[in-house]
Amino acid sequence: MNSENSISTQDLLDFRKIMSLSNFIFGKEITDLFFNDLKKCKIERSKKTNKIKYIYLNDNLLYIFRPTSGYFALTLFAAQIIIDNIPPPKLRAIVKTEISEYIKKGRNVFCKHILDIDQNLRPFDEVIVVNKKDELLGIGKLKLPIDYVLSFDRGVGIKIRKGFQHGAPFYHHSSLIVEQVDGLVPVGGRPELLDGGIARLDTARLEIE
Repeated sequence: MNSENSISTQDLLDFRKIMSLSNFIFGKEITDLFFNDLKKCKIERSKKTNKIKYIYLNDNLLYIFRPTSGYFALTLFAAQIIIDNIPPPKLRAIVKTEISEYIKKGRNVFCKHILDIDQNLRPFDEVIVVNKKDELLGIGKLKLPIDYVLSFDRGVGIKIRKGFQHGAPFYHHSSLIVEQVDGLVPVGGRPELLDGGIARLDTARLEIE
């Protein structure tokens, strides 16, 4: 960890909590990759509760905190960094290349299309979906135990949260799109009641009330 002296005491304490949770969810290798220089990272808190909502790296949205589960959700930006720096199948599901465009459009991944997957993943874990060329297709949530995913010929193995559209920008603080993760909906859309909270639209942000 570098340059901690230029970070406020509160942020430093929060980053230590964030990194501990990141270690638990994604592993130390990924945590070290993202947080090797905390000066490049930023925390955004809820204006109402002051609780952590988003974590940024180089002004790009990296993690989204899911209050309903207490876990972090990955963004496409984070997924691409992992792909560029850590060899497969770490945190990945490798699918048949011929269904790449289907997944990029946000369609779910069926068990029969999964060729390989990180054996350490558990149901409801975050998954990066790639093809045999290790190209980013989308990010989602594992629905079944690994043994079932690799043996079933039918059924959804991974529920895709966001497909990767070529040429589309990654999410960052000024984006007009926010990923749909538990109490979050796209900015510009209709406010909805989600997970017991009302999602209120706020320019390029969402507050959970």
